[in-house]
Amino acid sequence: MPIRSTESDAAHNVEMFFQAAHVALSESFAADDVLSVHGFADSGVSVSTTKHATPAMSSLQVRLVTALTAALPGEQITSCQIYPAAPYLSRMCGDDKVQARHLSRAANACNQNPTTTSNRFVHLEQSRAVRDKRSLVLTALQNALQ
Repeated sequence: MPIRSTESDAAHNVEMFFQAAHVALSESFAADDVLSVHGFADSGVSVSTTKHATPAMSSLQVRLVTALTAALPGEQITSCQIYPAAPYLSRMCGDDKVQARHLSRAANACNQNPTTTSNRFVHLEQSRAVRDKRSLVLTALQNALQ
């Protein structure tokens, strides 16, 4: 079942200024990663790029999973990809985000999920309990960026 989104939803609309800014910045800074931060009703954290591609072990995604696992003991830290750093669980994987589709060079960022990853896009979904621990999340992000 497709995700239903509103016209004003920047993560799902290629015609918004947000997407134009994303394209301009991500292409101007082609060596930099893009982090898409969201909140969700599940528990813990889901960190992904797209569920169709395995991230590079040196990617920000893998480093962030490792840092979040250390910073948030007891929280469920999962990934939509199968790799050693996190348990696999397909939940809110970021495939439908137009920014992920753009960076992964999907033929149509509006409605086609990517089949590969650029290893530049990281989709971070956080529960309310995790969002309430923002200083720990920020420290984990800082550690992942080093």
